[in-house]
Amino acid sequence: MKYQNQQGQSKKANLVNEEIRFLKVMLISNDGTSLGVTEIKEAQRIAYDQDLDLVCLNKDANPPVCKILDYSKYLFEKNKKEREAKKNQKNAEVKEVQISPLIADNDFNLKQKQARKFLERGDKVKVTLLLKKKYLPIKDKAQARVLEFVNGLEEVSFYAQKDLNFDGKIYSVVLQPKKNKK
Repeated sequence: MKYQNQQGQSKKANLVNEEIRFLKVMLISNDGTSLGVTEIKEAQRIAYDQDLDLVCLNKDANPPVCKILDYSKYLFEKNKKEREAKKNQKNAEVKEVQISPLIADNDFNLKQKQARKFLERGDKVKVTLLLKKKYLPIKDKAQARVLEFVNGLEEVSFYAQKDLNFDGKIYSVVLQPKKNKK
């Protein structure tokens, strides 16, 4: 049986039954016991007698490792494990919040509230402050404003003190959400 995806390309990663072209293989039975090095014709006959498939699991080994198993069941279990792993995986996005050195207090609080929402949702937040040419003389005030922003989110996030970057005209820091202990 040929396993194909919608484009018609084979999606098998393993060689099965007659596709195996080695002279001798290390044979593993259906229950996991090693049957030793066997000629390919004998291994295929054993698999055929048990109404199972001969699947090459490691073709780079010397000799190649083949196992007798139900290939469709093997594929189903493998896909099921991949789906479970994908389902349990959480992709945290990095959201960006921009502030300016002379931002009004109400705007500052609004941005902080927005960042708190992102952090509580499990996303990372990158806080950036762009210093335009006219604001360069007040670098210290700009840095203090970024630290004030970060300190206001202390209970829901953390960052390493060394993470506050100043790159020419931009102060930036990435905040990570704290793990909820429920």
